[in-house]
Amino acid sequence: MNYTTVLLNLPLVSEARGDNVSTPQEALEICSDLAFIAQESFHVLTLTTKNRLINRHMVSLGSVNSTPVSIPECFRCAILDAATSIVVAHGHPSGDATPSTEDLSIT
Repeated sequence: MNYTTVLLNLPLVSEARGDNVSTPQEALEICSDLAFIAQESFHVLTLTTKNRLINRHMVSLGSVNSTPVSIPECFRCAILDAATSIVVAHGHPSGDATPSTEDLSIT
């Protein structure tokens, strides 16, 4: 088995990229590519006080109909980015955006 070492450089301060996320429609535009992923994935958008996007993190990549979500991983993104708020999003490969019972529970 081959292993690869990855060196990460984590900044102490994150700068906003400029995208404003004040409405669900703006969050949808940022995450529009989720409609083309063949597996469910769960993402966290970290935001500044003025709702400017700092970063988008994929915290989970699952199967065709589910993805495990770790609450500590979601908040780790926010803490490392010094975010004041977050938006969570995930895609349904089926194209049906109707939330499941599990979706409502985790949200």
